[in-house]
Amino acid sequence: VLEANFLGQPFGCEQVKQRWPRLVQTLGISEDQALKIIEMDATPLLVESDSVSEVLARLAAISSREKALELVGRSPSLLVGGAMNEATGTKNLAASTLIDVLYAGRLYRVLEEEGRDNEGKLREIELYAQLLSAFRPCVDLVLSGLTARDATDATRRIFRTLQESAPNESIRVLLQRVADASDPWAYLADQTRAGFNIGGRLAFRPALTKKILPHSQSIVTHLPSIYTRLSILGPHVPSIVRILDQYLDIVEPHLDRIMERMDRIEPHLPYILLHLDVLAKHCGALLDHFDLLMPYAELGRKKTNPDLEQCFDEPLIEAVEECLVDNLTDGWEGAARVEENSYLPKLLPYVDFLVPNLDELAPHLPLAHPHIPYVLPYMDDLLPYIKRFTRFTEVSKNADVLVGYLAWLLRVPLIPRILNLPLVPRLIAWISGRLPRRFVRGRLERIRKRYEKAHPTE
Repeated sequence: VLEANFLGQPFGCEQVKQRWPRLVQTLGISEDQALKIIEMDATPLLVESDSVSEVLARLAAISSREKALELVGRSPSLLVGGAMNEATGTKNLAASTLIDVLYAGRLYRVLEEEGRDNEGKLREIELYAQLLSAFRPCVDLVLSGLTARDATDATRRIFRTLQESAPNESIRVLLQRVADASDPWAYLADQTRAGFNIGGRLAFRPALTKKILPHSQSIVTHLPSIYTRLSILGPHVPSIVRILDQYLDIVEPHLDRIMERMDRIEPHLPYILLHLDVLAKHCGALLDHFDLLMPYAELGRKKTNPDLEQCFDEPLIEAVEECLVDNLTDGWEGAARVEENSYLPKLLPYVDFLVPNLDELAPHLPLAHPHIPYVLPYMDDLLPYIKRFTRFTEVSKNADVLVGYLAWLLRVPLIPRILNLPLVPRLIAWISGRLPRRFVRGRLERIRKRYEKAHPTE
């Protein structure tokens, strides 16, 4: 792009601006999906959209459109095979070989080969796409001049390419984490150092190691994804070991997904480990709605981490565990008292009701979040009627207004049963958007303060 030339053909910023919308339209996918393809390999922008359309149509003709897009997603260079082949022709052997290897120049020859069925052609193109996607980043690394930035980008592309053919979820998480790291090799070095550090500590604590060994087979299956989080899991290892016997079988099917999200889970890990009796059985549903639920647990202020190093000076494993649990629990409780945005402790009693209904309640979660301090005082009164309002998101959007004007009626005998009548939820949803908020702001703050005074974070 900077030199405005590619293989003797004019190519610069103007071509990119013109071809990008055409490429998205030709592929028939969203801009986000197209951007992922271009981030992997930008070569489809080297050619006009009619060439891209022809390649896509010919790939679809020997398989299906879905299969053609899958192949393109694996190796975007396939889209430029025809045009690049025409551009070079047979000018010289070196150029033709370069095009064949890097830009799928052989694609058309496979497609046009006579006396060969479509299944055989498709098998060769699939193999070709896999080899092409694996080989291109290495060649780019050599051609780029071996600068540190180019080497890092090429390394990330290699891992991103390998991710497409990962044999299991655990290895996919590992490859994804390395590909997403700003410096992949430094990231791997950090995790390796953390692994040796944890291993050294376990070597000096044989009682702790003995508790891990019975579960080694289950853990080894997920070791690649666990490896990606060793640097943040280290301080929590004794607390995690303490719950293996009771909860590993329940959590194990979800372990890779947990590791994938551990950077956001880790600040709350001590609290979660202490309340696995409530949370473990809902692990799958909680992960399914993870992004919607995390704002309810995210801390509003930066939490200071407790000093855990002193715990490893204790001579007995029981003393180590007790010290870690005490420090982590105290650290969590101290933070929870000052974090106004952390609702996890107060919502814990309602988990068994709310989580099984998360599929229905999901649209309400982001809308209700700002109003939770006002809703919580009436949660026990509202619980029998929550499912009556799942179709009306306006109620959650304006929950503070409804609490300010109508919540007192929930404490009047028999009146709440009106909510079971047909059309009443719809009527309340309609009213919620028309009641003025300014008249109840003072009352809402008084409700919140009274509740927090009566229910301090324990």
